[in-house]
Amino acid sequence: QKKIPAAMATVGEVATIEPQLPQLDVVHGPKECKECKELQTAEALLRSEEEPEKVAVVEVEIGSSQSKATPRQISTLCNKAYGYRRLSESEARSRLAMGDGGSNRVLHVAYRNGELVGCCSSTLQPPWTPRSCGHWGLLSVHPDAQGTGVASALIAAAERRLLDA
Repeated sequence: QKKIPAAMATVGEVATIEPQLPQLDVVHGPKECKECKELQTAEALLRSEEEPEKVAVVEVEIGSSQSKATPRQISTLCNKAYGYRRLSESEARSRLAMGDGGSNRVLHVAYRNGELVGCCSSTLQPPWTPRSCGHWGLLSVHPDAQGTGVASALIAAAERRLLDA
C-alpha cells in the first residue's frame, strides 16, 4: 500500500502523519487557503505533552474486510475508549465490510507502530442531515494513546473524505 497524507486517504490507501512539519508563514486565515488549513491542522497534531520527535507516526486507512485490525480488536478498543459496550464484534465486522467499496459509510482505522490505536466513522449523506452534509462519529482512541494526535489524524482523514465527496 502506498502512504499518503492522512487528509488524502481513500479506500485501500494508508495515510501517514509525520511528526515533523515545516514552519508556517501564514499571511491569511485557514478559510482563505486550503493548503494553510491543512498545514495548521497537521501542526495541531503535534501539540502534546511529549516531544514531537518521540511521537510516532499515525497511519490511517479506510477499514475493509482486509484490514489488519480484526473486528474483535476494533470493538474492544471502542468499548475501552467509551467505557461501556458501545460496539459489538458483529457491528465492527459490518462497518469494516462497508469499506470494501461503494459504501456511503466507512470506518477509518488508525495504527501507530503497526498497532491499532483508534477508529472513526464517516458517512457521506446521513438521513438526518440536510443535503450535501456529511457526518463523522464513533471517534475512539485507545486510552493509552489519547492526547497524542490519534484523534486529530482520524478526524482529518474523515473530514477530507467528506469534503472530497
